[in-house]
Amino acid sequence: MSYRFIQIPKEVQQAQYLEAMERMVVKVSACPGVVSIAQVGGIGSPGISDIDFFVVFKDDYKYEPNPAEGISAGDRYLFTHNLFGTSQKFAARMEQYTYFGKYNNLYGEALHFQQDLDPAGVEVMNQQIAKEYLLKAWLTIAIEKRSGVIKIRNLFLLAKALAHDLALLRISSGVLWETIREIIEIRKNWFLNPADSAQLTALVNRYEKELFLFLKEELTGNFWLTDKNALPISRNIFIQRGNELRLRSLGLMLPAALRMQLPKGESLQRRLIRFTAEVPASKSAVPTSVTGRHAWISSAVQYNARYLPGFVPTAYGLNIFNSK
Repeated sequence: MSYRFIQIPKEVQQAQYLEAMERMVVKVSACPGVVSIAQVGGIGSPGISDIDFFVVFKDDYKYEPNPAEGISAGDRYLFTHNLFGTSQKFAARMEQYTYFGKYNNLYGEALHFQQDLDPAGVEVMNQQIAKEYLLKAWLTIAIEKRSGVIKIRNLFLLAKALAHDLALLRISSGVLWETIREIIEIRKNWFLNPADSAQLTALVNRYEKELFLFLKEELTGNFWLTDKNALPISRNIFIQRGNELRLRSLGLMLPAALRMQLPKGESLQRRLIRFTAEVPASKSAVPTSVTGRHAWISSAVQYNARYLPGFVPTAYGLNIFNSK
């Protein structure tokens, strides 16, 4: 099968990142309820890397604007999604459920996090978080393959993150590991020697296949879903417990060319088709560290909906925390 490749990375100088970050700090810090602003991660590959901010607000401070809206097209290319942000109360324990790891303080107070999980709980979190992101990556690429449209920059960003997830699982060899390392190498050399369509097609096929084979074996142990019913993780994607890993679709898939031509082609496509992923999650009792994480992030999501609607409280592999 041939694919249409979109979201082709474009060259951006590091200075442009720094200027965009400065503009966003000025914009967000003008709010009197902001306690601190930090950059999460770094800019390892200008033109491919995006910018992640984590903003901490005073407790019960209401701020309705979305600072990622109304920015220039150039800045929007760098800030690819809404900023992360939450209250001081929720921020204190968020790192143990997120693993952002690297924070570069840009404004206000330095961030301080607390860790109240025992070593066994931390190990459970390593397993759960890594597998959530691996499952999300498989769903993303499997659905893109079915649609015939592959988002290259998103593939590069996910691959870099998945290398960290495999490290959490103590995996440093194997076909999946080698495939992800190959994607990262292509990402590293993209502006000097970009891969052609044939190379990308073969790589996408292998990446999806190896993610599927890996998850098919790994999700049966140390991975839990907190609900037996279908959980919506986006407008048209659901996840539920099943006997084996598979992705079912119901509805009409529009031709890739037509979706690209229509002004709201992607939005229309989401209304016309529904995907359901069946996952062989563990049938054992859900560990308290997993239920605690789910409760904490769900509460943060609900808090943001009321007080900080323009911000995402933290990062998570599967968007299952809106489900009550």
